[in-house]
Amino acid sequence: MVTIEITNVVIDNGLIHVSLFSSPEALRREGADYIFTIQPSNTTVSHEITLPHGEYYIGVFQDANNNGSLDRNFLGVPRELFGVSNYFGRGLPSNNFERQKITVDSTTTKITVGLFRL
Repeated sequence: MVTIEITNVVIDNGLIHVSLFSSPEALRREGADYIFTIQPSNTTVSHEITLPHGEYYIGVFQDANNNGSLDRNFLGVPRELFGVSNYFGRGLPSNNFERQKITVDSTTTKITVGLFRL
């Protein structure tokens, strides 16, 4: 069991959408292996999930307008709070699986992903 923790949440500002991808191919075709939502009841929220050992890219966004997708401007920059694994709010995160992946193994108990605005 692994706890996915999301920080920098705005309370009552739309659901938190979480997608986990287990391979570069899944990320490229936007075919998440695991998808879930979390109600934003606190500035830090969490969800427990059972994950097989492996490597994962985690994408998160807070859906402020409740349309079910991450809104972007004409340049593709997110207009809503978003985060990805191994991104700490500086510069632009990549859609590169190898750069943003995290490893889940027998010692992994918690993975933290922060929400940011560009």
